[in-house]
Amino acid sequence: MTILQSLPEIVKREVNYPLFKNSGEEMIKTLNMVSSMVGVNFGTDEEYKKTSGAHWISFCQGYQLTALEIIEAYRMALRQEFPEIKVFPNLSLITAGEILKAYQEFKHGSEEWNRGRKLIHKTLNPIIEESEETKLARRKKMWDDLVLKVKNDEPCVYAGHFYSELDEKGCFDYLTAADKNRLIRSKAAQILNKEITKGTNIHFRKEETVRLLKTLNETNKIKSDYLNGMAIQHAKDHLVYEHIKKHLKDYL
Repeated sequence: MTILQSLPEIVKREVNYPLFKNSGEEMIKTLNMVSSMVGVNFGTDEEYKKTSGAHWISFCQGYQLTALEIIEAYRMALRQEFPEIKVFPNLSLITAGEILKAYQEFKHGSEEWNRGRKLIHKTLNPIIEESEETKLARRKKMWDDLVLKVKNDEPCVYAGHFYSELDEKGCFDYLTAADKNRLIRSKAAQILNKEITKGTNIHFRKEETVRLLKTLNETNKIKSDYLNGMAIQHAKDHLVYEHIKKHLKDYL
């Protein structure tokens, strides 16, 4: 069995086919399939059918999805696997955006998808065992760069890389489990508030962002594994950065 054959279907739909925008005639086939699935009735107005179809195709080309992924996204919406989305018999671009964004969130949060992507990465990028000397040199450079960033009051996106190392040394023993959970919830709220404020919706759809923030505020619970993972990493970044900042003289 080849690596491609062993991949989960959710990954095969992504890696075995070109992106929708590069799929040529498949764009028309996908349009026809989706139109049939949602029950679009164009009647005898060929011009309306042509215009609506062209707008839908152009809109969907903006998503990093394959034709099969777009079809699967609509299937999931019709099966009400995205309960907050109502599907009507038309090619509404608003609905299309909600469906495709929901599928992207579902995919990126899927254990099968993440496992499959890791398998591909591992196959294409076999681990080359580094010498101990190389590991130490790389670690030293990352650490020195981090300390310099803290000194210059610059952000560092990989500060959390050193969390386990510092934790083993007891640098965070002053924190209780409740303290850590409180920090994680705080970081989750920051992530969601940033998306709402900037209107970027990088990680979640607008409705999902609002729902997650409301749940977090009302129950103190993070109802998304993807959000929880990001919040944990942000919390680790914060703790390491603040620890170095507090003890900067010791590390210079």
